[in-house]
Amino acid sequence: MDPVAVRAARLAAGLSQSQLARRLGVGVINVSRWETGVSSPTPHRLPVVAQALAVPVEGILSQEALNGGALLLQRLHVGLTQAEAAAAEGISTASYVRRERAGARSRPAD
Repeated sequence: MDPVAVRAARLAAGLSQSQLARRLGVGVINVSRWETGVSSPTPHRLPVVAQALAVPVEGILSQEALNGGALLLQRLHVGLTQAEAAAAEGISTASYVRRERAGARSRPAD
């Protein structure tokens, strides 16, 4: 997740950190940590955060995630957890997680 994009989207939405935290049912400290890059929300929470900020998921993801995270983006767009996506593909959750992480580490060719 891109901390600068999250903060910019929150400010553009006219929300304080505490207002966003209330909308998401998390503590203000979580929002603060997301905006400073100390931590990120879990992948299944990203669509909820994006919706609360009225931006697409891509609007709050880091460039690194956008470059190599096609599988992650597809899963987030349909709103599935990793376990649900794995079940839909007929593979174990662990196998799905490995595939998703491998895709996020890959880089497009120059």
